[in-house]
Amino acid sequence: MNFKIIAIYTILSFIIGTLVGIPFGLWISHDEKIIESPVYHLFGYVSGFLASFCIYYFLFKVKLERPVLHALIIGVLSNMLGGLIVYLLVGVTTPILLLYVDVLLMFVAIALALYVCKIREQFGVRA
Repeated sequence: MNFKIIAIYTILSFIIGTLVGIPFGLWISHDEKIIESPVYHLFGYVSGFLASFCIYYFLFKVKLERPVLHALIIGVLSNMLGGLIVYLLVGVTTPILLLYVDVLLMFVAIALALYVCKIREQFGVRA
């Protein structure tokens, strides 16, 4: 286990996730009723999925002993810590259905990033 990689990629996940979420926060500030729109949630999940895919893709390019385990730990940590921070700052808990969607998207992003990295023959090429 490389805890340095886990810490770096978890922090990177927070930073990129926050940067991706800023336009959606600005969108809500202009129109508070947009949060009821499924299009708003669709765009939010698509942008979060793309950010996760990029993080896991660059993780799989690093030479690691167990890269999938590292990716799962980073995904679980970022989801748990992100939910905890939102709860502590805003006091809003995430509904169970959205947690399932987040976990499903995390697994799909990990699997797709692994698949693309292996197809492009870039799996574990960087030290």
